[in-house]
Amino acid sequence: MKKAADEERKLAMEAGDTEEGIPFITMIVGGGWARHSYGHGFSLLSGVGCNTGHRTKKLLYIGVKNKFCFVCANAKSRNTDAPTHVCFKNYTGSSFSMEQDTQ
Repeated sequence: MKKAADEERKLAMEAGDTEEGIPFITMIVGGGWARHSYGHGFSLLSGVGCNTGHRTKKLLYIGVKNKFCFVCANAKSRNTDAPTHVCFKNYTGSSFSMEQDTQ
């Protein structure tokens, strides 16, 4: 992503898309959130947001939010401590706020 950002910056500079020497990079922003709605609202467990450079079409940033970890949930259901593991749970806010909080 760093190389892609450097390339996008270089192309912006070459095109003269700058102000006071600072390049302006146009990005394409997108995201996806798994949404379950069975008449009870929605409860997101995971979401992703990404920024792609307009000129290079390369990934400049990706942010992932997870409210669930199988290992932690399994340990909790058994009333035991979770073993040492790489835990991908990195979000504890409301499901509704996950979409706005992709930083």
